[in-house]
Amino acid sequence: MLWRGSDAFEVTDHMEGGMIRAVCLGSVAGTTFGDVLTDSGHAVQVLMPPPGSVVDGLGRILESGEEEPAERAGLPLFAEPPALSAITGVSGTVDTGITAIDFLAPIPRGGSACVAGERGTGKSELVWSLLHLAGADRAVVATSQQGRVAGLEAFLGDGLGGIAASGNTFVLARPGDAPALRARVPLSALAVAEHRRSGMGLDTLLLVDGTFGSAAASLLREGRFFERCASAEGQLTLVFTAEAEAGQEATDAAGALSGSFDAVIATTAQLSSRAIFPAVDVVESTSKALDPSLVGQRHCDAAMGTKELLMRARELEEAVAMLGEDVLSPADALVVRRAALARAALDQPSVAFERVTGRRGEHRVVQRAVELFEELLAGTLDSATGPELAARMRGA
Repeated sequence: MLWRGSDAFEVTDHMEGGMIRAVCLGSVAGTTFGDVLTDSGHAVQVLMPPPGSVVDGLGRILESGEEEPAERAGLPLFAEPPALSAITGVSGTVDTGITAIDFLAPIPRGGSACVAGERGTGKSELVWSLLHLAGADRAVVATSQQGRVAGLEAFLGDGLGGIAASGNTFVLARPGDAPALRARVPLSALAVAEHRRSGMGLDTLLLVDGTFGSAAASLLREGRFFERCASAEGQLTLVFTAEAEAGQEATDAAGALSGSFDAVIATTAQLSSRAIFPAVDVVESTSKALDPSLVGQRHCDAAMGTKELLMRARELEEAVAMLGEDVLSPADALVVRRAALARAALDQPSVAFERVTGRRGEHRVVQRAVELFEELLAGTLDSATGPELAARMRGA
């Protein structure tokens, strides 16, 4: 890592005659061929920020709830993954309070999840809901869009000062930053999360929200991003967002980043356009945590039965759209009705944005969902209404 004033350079090649080729992580204004740079004596590092800080891709503080320490440790942007013998694996699931996730596509604690879908389908809302539940000193967030930060300000209040007061750490790619620095923001956030996990032994939630471009995708592979997001000494849970192109399956968008996500949570424009939030397509969403050893046999049976019900209803609704309702047998009509009740029970207002929407958010208990959907699949709720099921999910 080299410096020219306050601008950092990452060396990519050493050439003859003491010359180097480097990527500029700051302003290139005034830089010319043959300029003399100062050698830092180490590879590119990220300064470790105090809790409740907003920093750039090199860990330089933009806003903080505490005084900046006189000295801060720096950790390498590119590091080795934990040794296989040190990896502890998953332990239970993350309690998001969102039924569509906790019941049908649970996020494994200490594992990884990708929230994937088209633009405008509520991916950020899901991420901010997770942040709301993370608690102080636990979450590290990488974000590339000021609009996402504006959403956080609306949630936390008091602008960036409110973000700082939350106790979480935000690594921000600002519009005016050098493209190379913006592309390295996910790796910078990972370095901070690794410090909390291994250096401090803390359970940490790493949220990577935003599109960082093809350059970032290449760097994620080069920096062994997903291999480094493992639980060792402390739990590290990764939640990554991926934007799907129009018509692209969410699983394909997630797979373009990594084929090893433990859960893929698909969001869909079909639901968000009808103001159904969270707009999670539970049929397309998948999770390795939907396993009896993690969530119990009753949970697994109820969740798989609900998925099968919704999948069958989708097939029938497509047939009705082409041929009309007369194509439905009484048994098929019952499937469609039960699926409508299931969707009503899964619809829930967001805790994260209740201050903005004026609609009281709900944190739902997954065991209540297991019991309700067992009854729904058994047919004991066939005469119920959608509002009645929603009230039961709230515990009313």
